[in-house]
Amino acid sequence: MRHIETDTGTNVNISSATAVGAYTADADRLVIVDVMIDAVAGAGDYVMYVTKQINGSGSAYKILPKTTMTAATGETAIAGQSGIISVKSGDVLTCYVDGLAGDTTTPDWTTRWFEIDKLVTLADDAVTEIQSGLALEATLTAIKGAGWSDETLVAIKAALDALDKSGVAAAVWAYAARTLTQSAAAVAAVLAGSDITIQRGDTATIALTDVGALTGYSKIWFTVKSRKNHSDTESIIQIEKTGGLLYLNGATATTTSDGNLTVNDEATGDVTIMIKAAATADLDPGVYYYDVQLLTSSGVTTMTTGKFTVEGDITRAVA
Repeated sequence: MRHIETDTGTNVNISSATAVGAYTADADRLVIVDVMIDAVAGAGDYVMYVTKQINGSGSAYKILPKTTMTAATGETAIAGQSGIISVKSGDVLTCYVDGLAGDTTTPDWTTRWFEIDKLVTLADDAVTEIQSGLALEATLTAIKGAGWSDETLVAIKAALDALDKSGVAAAVWAYAARTLTQSAAAVAAVLAGSDITIQRGDTATIALTDVGALTGYSKIWFTVKSRKNHSDTESIIQIEKTGGLLYLNGATATTTSDGNLTVNDEATGDVTIMIKAAATADLDPGVYYYDVQLLTSSGVTTMTTGKFTVEGDITRAVA
């Protein structure tokens, strides 16, 4: 629906049939008129109707039925609405309200004209075009293929349901030549994006690649903490490039050689962190935070961060 125009009047005498708005069509349309009247006397019947003049001249045809609006005592603001009225360009519609004897000086009216959305007109060949897009017999025959006789989708489903599939899984697993994509036991440390997972009690070898240029470094730290706001002395693991394993489980490491950090490519930032089994055996399984931090003459830079997960081990024997 689209609003066309609004007509208004103030302190109008509507005690007899009075025009409260007119609309001249500038195109073929379907129209509705909405009338609102305030400050009426009430306690009686108000009649609303619309007239149509073809091309704006000649007889003013009253469009029936008229609308009767019964206002109870105390109801001083009333409204009514016409049905859908068809007009051609040039036709003139006039809306009238016939009020009560007491409606001589105070009524104020607002009349709004609306256009109903146009009906969609199909092109002359629309039905033909739709039909041509549907599957024809030749298309269905091509889909069925040669040799199709009395098969139906129901028959095909029944045939598939009747197949013995009980031995399929066993046959797959019994097949001699099969290769798993990766053995979890063969991986000392897994780097998934920026997250690291190691196995408690195993020697962990962690390769970090492309963390950023390490040119001009004086120190490189690899640190793991349970909370980011902990001090370095509370680290779960802290390894420094030249100092080795500095802290383990929040205490000064007794064997610095149990951990080391090797720079494999200074330009691209490839490093390898190694933590011996003796050190990882002291770790509690859980999820922690890690980072790699660089110290140069320009200052301190964090090269990468992520989650560090320690998986619990099953076998504890080491000899």
